[in-house]
Amino acid sequence: MGRMLKDQNTLLETDAGAHLTSLCNADFPSYVLAHWVRETGRLSLEEGVARLTSRPAQVLGLADRGRLQPGFAADVVIFDQQRIRGGQRQTVYDLPGHQPRLIQRADGIHMVIVNGEVVLEENRHTGALPGQVIK
Repeated sequence: MGRMLKDQNTLLETDAGAHLTSLCNADFPSYVLAHWVRETGRLSLEEGVARLTSRPAQVLGLADRGRLQPGFAADVVIFDQQRIRGGQRQTVYDLPGHQPRLIQRADGIHMVIVNGEVVLEENRHTGALPGQVIK
């Protein structure tokens, strides 16, 4: 697996959310940073972040995403490299008809910024909803 991660032809992805009540891989980015970067050292921090951001954006043709650069969407996750990991899985009932879905918050994330607006700060949603559908 470590060798596959180093291969430039490997694209990281997850089907998190596809199986709402039976599987939650929402911690995949946190897992990559905790396990493959911090614990095993198979990826450098820079490689891990690029594999989760600029590489998928490039492959998907999202020309203004995935890098911190003037004119690009300011999507940023500020995290503690020593604490980042997947948190507890929970079942919440917030779908129409109070249907269940699994969620998993990450530990070690200080802030999430989407399109230049803070949406999450110390595990609390700010109420901002600056995201958009990208076609």
